Amino acid sequence: MIQEFKVYETVDKTQLNTLLKQAEELIKKDGLNFESTDSSESSLVKAAVYASSLKNNKLATLEETENARTELAAALQNYSTKPEPEKTYYVTVVQPENGSLTVSGR
Repeated sequence: MIQEFKVYETVDKTQLNTLLKQAEELIKKDGLNFESTDSSESSLVKAAVYASSLKNNKLATLEETENARTELAAALQNYSTKPEPEKTYYVTVVQPENGSLTVSGR
Protein backbone atom coordinates (compact mmCIF):
# COMPACT_ATOMS: atom_id res chain seq x y z
CA MET A 1 0.00 0.00 0.00
CA ILE A 2 1.37 3.41 -1.02
CA GLN A 3 0.50 6.41 1.11
CA GLU A 4 0.96 9.99 0.08
CA PHE A 5 1.68 12.78 2.46
CA LYS A 6 2.78 16.38 2.20
CA VAL A 7 6.07 17.52 3.60
CA TYR A 8 6.34 21.15 4.48
CA GLU A 9 9.15 23.27 5.78
CA THR A 10 9.03 25.38 8.88
CA VAL A 11 9.33 29.01 7.86
CA ASP A 12 10.29 31.79 10.27
CA LYS A 13 7.60 34.45 9.96
CA THR A 14 8.81 36.77 12.74
CA GLN A 15 9.66 39.68 10.44
CA LEU A 16 6.47 39.21 8.44
CA ASN A 17 4.36 39.22 11.61
CA THR A 18 6.11 42.37 12.92
CA LEU A 19 5.44 44.23 9.68
CA LEU A 20 1.88 42.92 9.57
CA LYS A 21 1.21 44.27 13.06
CA GLN A 22 2.48 47.73 12.01
CA ALA A 23 0.35 47.65 8.87
CA GLU A 24 -2.78 46.54 10.72
CA GLU A 25 -2.36 49.37 13.24
CA LEU A 26 -2.04 51.96 10.43
CA ILE A 27 -4.98 50.51 8.54
CA LYS A 28 -7.16 50.65 11.63
CA LYS A 29 -5.96 54.11 12.71
CA ASP A 30 -6.47 55.67 9.29
CA GLY A 31 -9.64 53.74 8.42
CA LEU A 32 -8.25 52.18 5.23
CA ASN A 33 -10.07 49.49 3.26
CA PHE A 34 -10.35 48.00 -0.22
CA GLU A 35 -12.24 51.08 -1.39
CA SER A 36 -9.24 53.36 -0.80
CA THR A 37 -8.51 55.29 -3.98
CA ASP A 38 -4.96 56.38 -3.17
CA SER A 39 -2.47 53.91 -4.64
CA SER A 40 -0.25 53.81 -1.52
CA GLU A 41 -3.32 53.10 0.62
CA SER A 42 -4.63 50.30 -1.59
CA SER A 43 -1.13 48.78 -1.89
CA LEU A 44 -0.83 48.70 1.89
CA VAL A 45 -4.24 47.05 2.32
CA LYS A 46 -3.55 44.44 -0.37
CA ALA A 47 -0.08 43.65 0.99
CA ALA A 48 -1.49 43.29 4.52
CA VAL A 49 -4.23 40.93 3.34
CA TYR A 50 -1.69 38.79 1.48
CA ALA A 51 0.64 38.71 4.50
CA SER A 52 -2.27 37.87 6.77
CA SER A 53 -3.19 34.92 4.57
CA LEU A 54 0.28 33.47 5.11
CA LYS A 55 0.57 34.26 8.81
CA ASN A 56 -0.85 30.97 10.12
CA ASN A 57 -0.52 28.97 6.93
CA LYS A 58 1.72 26.01 7.73
CA LEU A 59 2.05 25.22 4.02
CA ALA A 60 3.42 28.68 3.13
CA THR A 61 6.82 28.37 1.52
CA LEU A 62 9.88 30.44 2.31
CA GLU A 63 9.58 32.10 -1.09
CA GLU A 64 5.94 33.09 -0.51
CA THR A 65 6.75 34.41 2.95
CA GLU A 66 9.70 36.45 1.69
CA ASN A 67 7.65 37.86 -1.18
CA ALA A 68 4.90 38.90 1.24
CA ARG A 69 7.45 40.45 3.63
CA THR A 70 9.13 42.40 0.82
CA GLU A 71 5.79 43.59 -0.58
CA LEU A 72 4.52 44.65 2.84
CA ALA A 73 7.76 46.46 3.74
CA ALA A 74 7.63 48.39 0.46
CA ALA A 75 3.95 49.25 0.97
CA LEU A 76 4.64 50.51 4.49
CA GLN A 77 7.54 52.63 3.25
CA ASN A 78 5.47 54.12 0.42
CA TYR A 79 2.40 54.80 2.52
CA SER A 80 1.92 58.41 3.42
CA THR A 81 -0.20 58.89 6.50
CA LYS A 82 -2.98 61.41 6.47
CA PRO A 83 -1.92 64.69 8.05
CA GLU A 84 -3.59 65.57 11.31
CA PRO A 85 -6.21 68.27 10.86
CA GLU A 86 -5.08 71.65 12.04
CA LYS A 87 -6.64 72.72 15.32
CA THR A 88 -7.24 76.36 16.12
CA TYR A 89 -8.40 77.64 19.45
CA TYR A 90 -9.69 81.09 20.26
CA VAL A 91 -9.65 82.43 23.79
CA THR A 92 -11.14 85.73 24.85
CA VAL A 93 -10.38 87.27 28.22
CA VAL A 94 -12.49 90.19 29.34
CA GLN A 95 -11.82 92.23 32.45
CA PRO A 96 -14.80 94.45 33.18
CA GLU A 97 -14.64 97.41 35.50
CA ASN A 98 -15.53 95.31 38.58
CA GLY A 99 -12.17 93.49 38.29
CA SER A 100 -13.33 89.90 37.70
CA LEU A 101 -12.08 88.08 34.61
CA THR A 102 -14.37 86.30 32.15
CA VAL A 103 -12.79 83.67 29.91
CA SER A 104 -14.54 82.15 26.93
CA GLY A 105 -13.30 79.96 24.14
CA ARG A 106 -14.32 77.94 21.14
